[in-house]
Amino acid sequence: MILNINSLSASSKNAWTDLAESLEKLGYDIKVFSGSKGAKVFEKGTGVEIGDISAETAADEEIDYILYSRLNLQKKQL
Repeated sequence: MILNINSLSASSKNAWTDLAESLEKLGYDIKVFSGSKGAKVFEKGTGVEIGDISAETAADEEIDYILYSRLNLQKKQL
């Protein structure tokens, strides 16, 4: 979930929605900063900051790469 979705422009919402949905499935939230500053990722429930994602990274790299290589998140076991 994008924590500050109501304060974002439509283009920012669109740019971050897919990544936010993937993070939510893994138990994380994202707070997006306006402009090209990027976003911070937080653990759901605890609010512990997990890491940062630049806007450039979000635009240029695949979601799985961001999740598992950039943020070093663990894949859920099925």
